[in-house]
Order: sequence, then C-alpha cells, then structure tokens
Amino acid sequence: STPLSISTPPPPTSKILLLGASGFLGQEIVQQAKDRPNIELICTSRSGKDGAIVIDLTAPDAEEKIAELAKGCTGVISTVGSLSGTSDDRVINAATAAAARGASSAGTQRFVAIGNNPRVRRLSKSVPFLKDYATGKEESERVIRELFGTNACIVQ
Repeated sequence: STPLSISTPPPPTSKILLLGASGFLGQEIVQQAKDRPNIELICTSRSGKDGAIVIDLTAPDAEEKIAELAKGCTGVISTVGSLSGTSDDRVINAATAAAARGASSAGTQRFVAIGNNPRVRRLSKSVPFLKDYATGKEESERVIRELFGTNACIVQ
C-alpha cells in the first residue's frame, strides 16, 4: 500500500506596519517577528535606525505617508510615544491618531497601539509633567477606537 502523505499548508502571511521600530518596545517586536516567517514587517521610525523607513508622524503629510505604507497591511502596530515633560509630548503622542486615520483610509483591518495606563491618566491630573503625555495619548486612543472599533487594541 502507498503511505498516506499529509501536507499542511504554511500559515497565511500577515503584513504588519510597525511604527516606532527603533524604540524600546518596537525593537522587541522586531526581534519577535524574526522568528515568525509568516509575518512580513514594515518598520518605521523617526531616526531610520537599523534600516527602518524614516517617518515623522507629526509632519503635515504623515497621514498620507502612512496610508501609502499601510496598503495591503492586515494591521498596524504603533509603539510611538514620548515622555520628556515638554509640550512636545502631547504632539508626539497625539500623532498616532494621524497614523490611525492613514491606516484606516488604506483599508487596514486592525490597529494596535500603546496607550495610557489608567493610573497614569489619574496621576496626570496632579503631576504637571504627565499632563501633555496623557492628553496626547488620550487623543490618539479616541481616534483609534472611533476608526477601528472592536479591531482596535490599546495596550495599557
């Protein structure tokens, strides 16, 4: 008799756009994705470190650039964030909203972002240097939830 041969198809490939690939969390995501051949990762950062595509999410054309990069992506992961104690924190942390709008217009199905822990949100009311950080994160979280609904994941 002929031996039975069962072939399992490889898992489907997911194309993921990673924003903030050179940061602390972004670097870990890049490392984890290297062990998963079914994930195609498109890496971006402000610095372009390690060959990442350079993008400034606070630039006026950021939404359009994200829309172009996100074409064909099943998801976007944003690890973008700033906690410097300056008003730049609000602008940088709110910029993930532009990324969400661009990803949505490209037809991306899912959006994952690093959000604002509820304890930080409460602390920001009494700790002045956290105010702009928390405000920017809250603005982005609101837009992500509006655009992606149950396909949004905000890690707190």
